[in-house]
Amino acid sequence: MCIRDRDIAIASDPFGYQLIFYTLIRDSHGTNVALASASAAGMAALLRKYQVPIEPDWTHIVGNFVSERPWTRTLGSFRTNLANVRVLSPGEALVLGKDRCGVLPSTLFETPDRPYEDLLDRGIESALKQIEAASQLPLKNREIRLSGGRDSRMILAMLVASGKAKEFRVVSVNPKTFRSKSSRPGLQRDLELSATMAKRYGMQWSTPKVGTRTRLTFNEGIEGWQSHFSNKNFELRPSSIHFMPDEWLLELRGGAGETFRGFKAVRTILNTITPSPNSTIFEQAGHLANYLYGKRNLPGTIGSDLEKRLVELFLHLGSDDFAEGLHRRFANYRNRAHFGHIRDSATKRSLTLLPLSQVDFVRARGLLSEEEQFAGVIAHDIVERLVPELNDLPFDDGPWDHSALFGRRAPSPSTWLDDPAPLLKEYNELQIQEKDVIASA
Repeated sequence: MCIRDRDIAIASDPFGYQLIFYTLIRDSHGTNVALASASAAGMAALLRKYQVPIEPDWTHIVGNFVSERPWTRTLGSFRTNLANVRVLSPGEALVLGKDRCGVLPSTLFETPDRPYEDLLDRGIESALKQIEAASQLPLKNREIRLSGGRDSRMILAMLVASGKAKEFRVVSVNPKTFRSKSSRPGLQRDLELSATMAKRYGMQWSTPKVGTRTRLTFNEGIEGWQSHFSNKNFELRPSSIHFMPDEWLLELRGGAGETFRGFKAVRTILNTITPSPNSTIFEQAGHLANYLYGKRNLPGTIGSDLEKRLVELFLHLGSDDFAEGLHRRFANYRNRAHFGHIRDSATKRSLTLLPLSQVDFVRARGLLSEEEQFAGVIAHDIVERLVPELNDLPFDDGPWDHSALFGRRAPSPSTWLDDPAPLLKEYNELQIQEKDVIASA
């Protein structure tokens, strides 16, 4: 409820990984009232308590289920499944006070007040402080998720620069057991690159976790999913097993890198949709709506309403440029849905740290040319400031393209001659041990 004598603000973390649901209403006395909760279930309980009608937003719901595009599989805007409930966007704050009761706009993409290099240095300093603080926790199980990607490379560069690489064990996806067989060759390349980097910096593989496995009923699985992913992820994947490790784990992940180096999904859309340079935001929304929903025979006015909401979203994100608007949409919503599993991980004794989630990195991207943004060279610049040799090792999609580095130092792959074979053999042996642990549980 709005406060009489002072202002208070309700906000989440800068990247909005923890959703804040809210609605602004007037009570029977005409007083402005704000209801807010950190979960969809909590928000529904508040609506019932204050006798606010619970009305499904059918346009929003239908829009999330009639398209086969990845765009609609996760949280995509400030709207929710309830017509009168919103979620705060990253950087927004719900302000309650004597003279006001509303939402302050986001500052995530505001114009930087300092040079590109300074923003990178400040973001790196903040990330290293986070790693240092997390390392002080009395947790002996520490892991870093490695792959052949650029986000993984930036996280490793930060960990090596912090001097704590040997305190963390390496986790990499097992290509032999991965569900999608078509992805296995790429995952094998990831594993080889991870082994190469682990050997260079004296790191060991993660060992099988020991703990208790509890079989869940269907209802328990649904309730667990709804508690942590409702209105965030629309692919219902309830678990049938709850694994509780005997000990807590500190885990470093490369989440949020795409918020400043660019989203692959945005490139895919831009390669499919090419509005003319002089097209209006309404024309752009029409192209995007056709891409997402095609010629489906949607009931009533839902089709035109979905198109209008795309215009609404672009205006809310503060960009009249199609490519930038797409990037901001993914940075504000897709990113937090994809990596917003911290609460769920905590229920399984896993403390997840995302050091790439730095506002300064997002703002630094805005100072690069469109070509530099598209090439993702900010990832190169971050690694170059920390452990330059990590830029010399190729990625899962090959080495840095020197022509796309715009005068930056070219990679020297010859500096990486480490043979990953011994660590790959050890990895395979650990996978066999893990199967034995699961079978005996």
